[in-house]
Order: sequence, then C-alpha cells, then structure tokens
Amino acid sequence: MNALLTSVPCPARARMPRGARARGYTVIEILMAMTVLAIGGAGVITMQKTSVASNADARKADVANSIARMWVERLRQDAMGWTTPNATNATSNLGSTKYLSGNVGSNPTQPAWFVPASMISPGDGTTTMSAGFDILGRDQPAASVSNANFCVNIALTWLDTTADMIRADVRVIWPVGIAVAPPSDYCAKAAQFDPNIAGATTNLVFHEIYLTTNLVENTAP
Repeated sequence: MNALLTSVPCPARARMPRGARARGYTVIEILMAMTVLAIGGAGVITMQKTSVASNADARKADVANSIARMWVERLRQDAMGWTTPNATNATSNLGSTKYLSGNVGSNPTQPAWFVPASMISPGDGTTTMSAGFDILGRDQPAASVSNANFCVNIALTWLDTTADMIRADVRVIWPVGIAVAPPSDYCAKAAQFDPNIAGATTNLVFHEIYLTTNLVENTAP
C-alpha cells in the first residue's frame, strides 16, 4: 500500500494593518514638549523668587514695626522728665528732655521730621540708643548709623498747648529688595523722604512704617 502523502498547510502570516506601524516622535513634537516644559519651569522659578522676596519683605516689616514701637517707648520715657511746675520749679522743665526739647513744632499737618541723636553711655562710650539699626533690629554705633539697614525719623507737634500734649510720629525707613545696600547718607537726612517739604526727593525704593502716640506732661509730686 502506498503511503498517503499529506501536506500540512502553513499558517498564514499575520499582517499588520496599514497605518499601525510603530514610529518615534517627530522633531516638532519634541520641540513642543520642551517649550511646554520650559514655560512651566520658568513659572515655578518666578513663583519661588517672588515667594523669597515676599518673605524677606515681611520679615523686614516685622523688624521695622518692632523698632518703631521701641522708639515710641523711648519717647515716652523721655517725656517722664517733663513735669508740671510745682513749689520748687516755677516753670515747665521741657528743656530737660533729650528729644522733646527744641523739636516740637506747631503744624501737625506738616510735621518737621528729624533724625534723633544717638545716646552715648558715659561709662564706656557705647551707643545705647540710636536712629540706625542693623538687619536684626539692633542699635548701630553712632559712627555706623548712616550705613544702617533701618533708619528712624521723628516728628513732634503740639496737640494742645493748654493741656500740654504733644503728638509724636515715628517713621522707620528701609530699602526695598534683598541684599540692597542703602545710600551712605539716607539715615542722616530725614527731610529728603518727606514729600510735603519743598525740594524734597522721595525715593520710591524705600518702605516706610509709621506709628503715632501722644505725650503728656507729668504731674510733679
């Protein structure tokens, strides 16, 4: 018997449909992706820079507020030596004060700003009170006041001469920005920051904080 030869048909090769062939990214797609990534990265960097600058400004504003409150208390302490006349003192002794004497004006709508003089300790010659402060809010030595990070200006005006009441305005100025060196004389010229004074130059790169209080003559025993 002859062997029956049978042929096994080969399975048909799977064919990929047209248009389904694998391909890579085109140059245009890569450039578009890089552009989107660059825009997003630039936005994050800008937000980070703005956040750092805002935090630095907020910290400086907090230090400036503390300095202003400190000087308000210093003026109140200075006013403690301003007492009413009594049996042994026939006149008011406003002249015995350090900062009130000779600095009280009569126009509250246009106060005369001045830079308070430094107080030097007679014992060791160190500066105990000054108009200039460093970045941490500490009094600067008298020789370094002009280069301070924060500067204090004061304006004193009469509120009521019959009631012996003085209005005290304290202004703290500091430069805007991070690691910005202030002008060498900005803490020595209070008038240049007052827009109400003719010929004054108001520098727009400075922040300012104001505090106001009243000082009353004390009753002597």
